[in-house]
Amino acid sequence: MVPNQANKSARRTTTPDEQAGGQIKNAWATACKKAGFAGHDRVWTPKGSDKPKTKFVPDLTPHCLRHTFATWHYCLHRDLIRLKDDGGWRTITMVARYAKKMPDIYKMEIKNWLDLL
Repeated sequence: MVPNQANKSARRTTTPDEQAGGQIKNAWATACKKAGFAGHDRVWTPKGSDKPKTKFVPDLTPHCLRHTFATWHYCLHRDLIRLKDDGGWRTITMVARYAKKMPDIYKMEIKNWLDLL
C-alpha cells in the first residue's frame, strides 16, 4: 500500500468546532457574545448523540476586521506598498482585494475614532 493511501484511512473527521476558524474561533465567539454583538445560535446534533448542541456564531468575523483595517489604512495613508507590508500581504493584487477606496471625507472621522488627532 502506498503510504499516502494508508494515512487517508487513518484520518479522523473534524468536528464543527475544528472546522474553519482555527484557534481563535471559540474565543472570538465568546467575546462577541459577551460584547452583545449580533449573531445567531447554530444548533446541531453530533453523530451518535441524541442531545443537540448550540453554538453562538457572530456576524462579525476577524476576516471582516482585516477588510476594515485595509480600507481605513488606505484611506489614511494612500500608500499601497506600506499597506502591503503592514498587512502582511505578498502581492498588491491581494491588497486590492481587501482595501476599498473611501472618500477623503472619512479620513477625519477615522482619525477621530482612532484618537490620532
